[in-house]
Amino acid sequence: VMSGDKKVSLSIGDEVSEGDRIETDASGKAQILFTSGNQLNLTPNSVIVITEVNENETGKDAKKRVVLDLIKGRVRNKVNQSYNGDQSYYRIRTGSAVAGVRGTDFVVTQDGDDKITTSKIETLEGTVELSDAKFEQKAVIAKGEGSSFVIDKDGKGQLTPVYKMSDEQIAGLQKDTSFSLENSKMVAK
Repeated sequence: VMSGDKKVSLSIGDEVSEGDRIETDASGKAQILFTSGNQLNLTPNSVIVITEVNENETGKDAKKRVVLDLIKGRVRNKVNQSYNGDQSYYRIRTGSAVAGVRGTDFVVTQDGDDKITTSKIETLEGTVELSDAKFEQKAVIAKGEGSSFVIDKDGKGQLTPVYKMSDEQIAGLQKDTSFSLENSKMVAK
């Protein structure tokens, strides 16, 4: 994890904080458990920044917010809290797109090269709203569906049509992103 400009290796039970950048190498996996019970699994070769975490407010008007920036790789989000999408939200941002949820289980994959970058959302439970960074193009991706936001070399972005995942795709996704690192959760405060 990069905390400020220091790079430190994480151990089981370590706390990670707002502003930290977490990287996994080719054989690395990480599981972060938020105080709310939300859970984030990072697969190998992934980089994510914990941009904003505010989960401590309670009550009807609580501004519970989680903003995570996925730089590369693939993360699975199990979001148990419910968010209204307005004052309170859970968002995963990539360079080009935003995935916003009210409470669900979904996977975000970010990859690309010099010519094209793709932010893919695949929903395992609930629904996810995928939009461009300016919230001008939007798609709702329900359980068992996927969609991508693709940016070409000129910086033009577009949503791809929402597709149904096959049983094999769902099983593969579960297998790649579902790992229980028993007693190895990192805690986000």
